[in-house]
Amino acid sequence: MNETDSLTHVSVFFTPIGDEGGKRTAVHLIHSGWRDAPEWEGPWTYFDNAWALCFKRLVQYVNEGAIPSAWHPRTGRQMRGALREEAV
Repeated sequence: MNETDSLTHVSVFFTPIGDEGGKRTAVHLIHSGWRDAPEWEGPWTYFDNAWALCFKRLVQYVNEGAIPSAWHPRTGRQMRGALREEAV
């Protein structure tokens, strides 16, 4: 699966929401390059879940101002979709 020129690509964009003094940011994540083949289903599912956990922890970090105690363990399963938007 991970041969030359067949890897996926991740782009993340941060966009302020509202006035210049606003404290909200839209985070847009695009994980592209997925192939439509059975051997890609496992990695798709893994990253589908991993990005959901990353967004959850980012929101927690921003709201609490500190790294959450569960920042490092490999846990969590939630999201479905190659493009996910969250307001932080």
